[in-house]
Formats: sequence, structure tokens, C-alpha cells
Amino acid sequence: MDRKKSNVWNHYSVINSGMAKCSYCSNSVSYKGGSTTNLSKHLKRKHIIQYESRKHPRINEMIEQNVDEPSKQNTHETNNDQNQPSTSINAINVINKSRSIQKSVDSYFINNKPLSVSKQKTIDEQLGVSVTSRKTVSKSILPQLYEKTREKVRNNLLNAKYISFTTDGWTSINNDSFIAVTVHFIDPEECVLKTFLLGCFNVVESHTAVNLSLFLNNCFKDWNITEKVKVAVSDNAANITSAIVMNQNWRHIPCLAHTLNLIAQSGLGEIKRVHKKVKNIVEYFKRSTKAKLKNAQKQMGYPELKLIQDVCTRWNSTYDMFQRCIDNKEPLMSTIAIIGNMDNLVHADFELIKHYCAIFKPFKEVTIELSSEKGISISKVLILIKALHLHIKK
Repeated sequence: MDRKKSNVWNHYSVINSGMAKCSYCSNSVSYKGGSTTNLSKHLKRKHIIQYESRKHPRINEMIEQNVDEPSKQNTHETNNDQNQPSTSINAINVINKSRSIQKSVDSYFINNKPLSVSKQKTIDEQLGVSVTSRKTVSKSILPQLYEKTREKVRNNLLNAKYISFTTDGWTSINNDSFIAVTVHFIDPEECVLKTFLLGCFNVVESHTAVNLSLFLNNCFKDWNITEKVKVAVSDNAANITSAIVMNQNWRHIPCLAHTLNLIAQSGLGEIKRVHKKVKNIVEYFKRSTKAKLKNAQKQMGYPELKLIQDVCTRWNSTYDMFQRCIDNKEPLMSTIAIIGNMDNLVHADFELIKHYCAIFKPFKEVTIELSSEKGISISKVLILIKALHLHIKK
């Protein structure tokens, strides 16, 4: 093919009789025998927006309007897609739309002006979630966004006078140990509570008190906030409690929500027979007979609510499991009776789990209140504990 007649050459410069240099990434691409197939494939794979903008000259103008004048976008789309990368999506939509537009006289004039560096960077950042090349995302775009966010957090921490932190650890299904560290402070300039996750770290060393204390101090040293940290909130595990006590500048406050979960779990020991029966029923329905329960709910005029399985480390999950069984009492008992190969819940069982839910409903409400992200919960602790004491005395 005569290269003078191919639009592909608007994107390349000739190196020699068999190689051409891409104008966007400077990679060398082969065009042996004069064929431009490889050149087109490279553009479609790596530089689709620039490639289409040259094929359809109106695209450059439309992309520029979307990048430089976002206020002119459709109001309905803006309201519904506030969290989406609108620039990249609009650019792709423009390309798709242009393919269906009837050619005009303008389409025969080639726009040889490439996108500016600033506009290419804007589009690259917006395409961070949809770029076809994993290498580009992992090695270039995401590290840049990470460093930009890290610098923003560091600048916010400069305004903090006193800082508290919360920390917790867990083990993944691959048996890897992780520890999360989150800092909280009131910004004196903006008078608002700010919270930042400093990191979720894979800690390979043994989680002894000494190792945990060293890990936390190194973390705060890395962020240059060692002298500002005054309060630590954690669960009641002996290792993390001892690690916090080792640093005399920190005051340790046990997590009240975690303590309430321990109280709720210990209370289950008194009704372990019914607890086990309900768990077995829920597990059975989760595994094989969801459709039968759904049909029974429809026939009896009940809402189609799925059963909830409890997890000992998930706060309030047992309460939620019991309450969902109460809400599904009639269709649940009817379906179990039809299946006929499991121990059904009887009236006495439901009375017992109703009693449990009545006792622990305030515990759930207190846990939700303590889990607020926008408010400071420590000022509520004494009042909430007093309310729970009064409730239990009844």
C-alpha cells in the first residue's frame, strides 16, 4: 500500500524501509513489504483515542470540549455519574458516536495536530480503571496516584496537634498476617474530624508485644507523627495491649464495640442447643434449598428475605440470624416440614430466640452508634454503658 495514501502515516515517522517509529510512545513497529497492518494494530491497541481522532477529525474538537469544558456535559449524566471517570467515558462515547455520523465535507480534511501533553495526561489518569495494558496501570498510573494520595495525607497530618490511632490484625485465607493502622485527629483549621488509613501491612514477624510495639513506632516514624500520637484504641488481645503499654506516651482505650461482641458471644453459651440448630438450618438452606423457601414466602405473602448466617467475629451477626428466622417463621417452618430430613424449630425454640433478640437489640444499637465514621464516639461511652446496665437490670 502506498504510504502517502494511508492515514496511518500521520502517526509514524519512517526509520528505514521496514521499520517506523510511533509518534506517541516512540516504539519501533515493523511494516515489512509496505503493509501498514502492524502499524494500524499498534495504534488500535495502544493509542485508540489518537487513532480515532485522526480518522474522524471532529473527535479532537469534541474531546477537547469534554476535557476543557466539563460544565457543558449533559446535566443528567453528571448527576448520575459523579464518581465515574467522565473524561475517558465521554471520549470513548464520542468515538462510538462518530462512527455512526454521516460523513461531511469536514471529514476530508485531516487534523495533524496531536493532543497536548497535558490533555494526554488527563485522559491517561481518567483511563486508570480501563486501560488494556496491565503494565501501564501497575507500573505507571497507579504508582503516580498512590504517591499523590500519600502526599495529600502527609500534608493533612501536618495540621494535626494530637492524634489517636486504631489498629487490628487478622489472617487471610492464605494464612498471611495483616495489620491495619488508622489515624484520627481533629483538624484545627477546618474544625472537622479526619481519618486516614496509613496502611494495611503484611507483617511476617511473630506478633509478640515487642515486635508489635516496634512495628507501630516505625509506622509513625515513617509518617513523621511519632510525637503527635497520644491515644491507642484496640481489642483486648494481650499482645497488642502489652505493645501499647510499652510506649508510655500512649494511653490505651479498649474498643467498647469489641467488648460488647465478646459479651454477646459469651451469652450464646446459655442457649447453645438452639443456636446450633438454627446455624445448621441456615447452612442447609444456603447450600441447597433457597428456591423452596422463596416459593413458600411467595405463597404465604411474606417478603422474599434470605436467611443470614452468623460469624463469631462479625458483630451482631447472631442477632441478625435469629431476627431473620423470626421474620420468616411461618414459611421457614413450612419448608422444613416439607423437606422432612432435618430437625425443625418448635414453638419453644422461637420463644427462646425472641428472648435473646430482646436482650441483645440494645447491644446492636450501641455497636452501630459506636461505629460512626463522622463523629467522635468516646464522649458517648459512659452514657451508653449506663444505658446498657439499666437495660440488663430489667
